[in-house]
Amino acid sequence: MARNPTKKARKKPRFTLIKPKPKPIYQAQLTRYPITPFETFKYDFIDYQQLENYLKCMETKFPAALKLHVLGESRQGRTIYMAAISNGRRADDKMAALVEAGSNGSDSIAIASALFLVDFLSRDRKLAELTDYYVVPCSNPDAYDRHVKRQRCGDSAKGDGESIRMHLCNNFPLLLGIVDMDCVGTSEFLAALKTWKSNLEFDAPTTKAICKALAVDAPIKLFVSLQENGHFLSYPFGCFPQAFPDEDVKRAGRFPLCDLEKLNRLRTGSVYQLSGLTFGTVVDYIRLTYDSLKFSYILHLRDRRVKPRVEDILPYGNDTLKCVKYLARNVFLYYNKDKLKKLDSG
Repeated sequence: MARNPTKKARKKPRFTLIKPKPKPIYQAQLTRYPITPFETFKYDFIDYQQLENYLKCMETKFPAALKLHVLGESRQGRTIYMAAISNGRRADDKMAALVEAGSNGSDSIAIASALFLVDFLSRDRKLAELTDYYVVPCSNPDAYDRHVKRQRCGDSAKGDGESIRMHLCNNFPLLLGIVDMDCVGTSEFLAALKTWKSNLEFDAPTTKAICKALAVDAPIKLFVSLQENGHFLSYPFGCFPQAFPDEDVKRAGRFPLCDLEKLNRLRTGSVYQLSGLTFGTVVDYIRLTYDSLKFSYILHLRDRRVKPRVEDILPYGNDTLKCVKYLARNVFLYYNKDKLKKLDSG
C-alpha cells in the first residue's frame, strides 16, 4: 500500500526516555512490611534531606501520635530532630523510653532501624499504651549525609566537610577514680584513653542533642543507643572492669531470641566484657550522671566492617522493634511489680 503523501512522516525521537527501575525488594518483605511512596528508607539508604522530609510527612499524617522536637543544629546547619510518640494516655504508671541512633555517621542500618521504630509506633499505638517513645533517628546528621552521598558516588568520592567526625559514640565526659583500677594494666589504660581522645570532638552538637533529649519533661526510665559493632546488647560499665553490680539491669536485658531474624545470636554483657576497656560511652555517662535513669543499653545491630545491604533494612528494623519492645516491657514490669502483685492477689 502506498503511503499517503499528505501525512508527514513522524520523526524518531533522538533520545529514548528510560524510567528508572526501583531497587529490588524481596516479595516476602513487601508482604510483611507494606511500603507507601514516601517511605523510601525501607528499600534504600536515604540522605538526610529525605530523612527530614519523611519525619515531617509522618508528623502530618499522624498528628495525634507523633510530634517532632528540634534538639539543635549540626555544624553545617542541619536540624537534629526527636520524634515523640504517644497514644495520649496519661497515667502515673506510664513511663518513657528514649532511643538514639546515628552518633556514628556510618551506621546506616541503625538509622534505618530507628526510622522503622518511628514508622511502626506511629501506626500501631498499642505499644505506646504503657510507654511513650522518644526517638532521635540521626544525632550526627553531617557525618551521615556525607557517608550516604559518598556511598552513592563510590567510596573514593570526595566531598565537602572532610573534617567531619564520623564516630561520636564515645564522645562523652569521663569520670575516673570512682573504683579501684589496679587490675587494669597501664598499657591497656593508656590505649583506651588514647582511643577516646582521638575520637573526641569537644562541645559536639551530637552530644548536646542527646543530653537535651535526656532532659525532656518525661519520666524516662529506659535509654537505648542503636549502634553497629557486632550483635550484642551491652550495659554499663566500660570504663572499669568490675562486674556490674545491678542484677536488675542484667535481668531486663534478657529476652527470647528465637523470634529474631538477624539478632538471634545476640550476646549480652557489660561494655567491658564485650568490647574491652572503653571510655566515654553514652551508657556510662548516663549511669554516672542521671540517678533516675537506671536502665541504659547499647544495642549493636551488625558488624560495620561488612558493607550494609538494602535488603537487610527491614529485617534489622523488625528485630530492633522487638528488642526495644522487650526491654520496655521488662523495665515497666520492674517499676510496677508491686502493683502487679496487688492485682494478682486481688
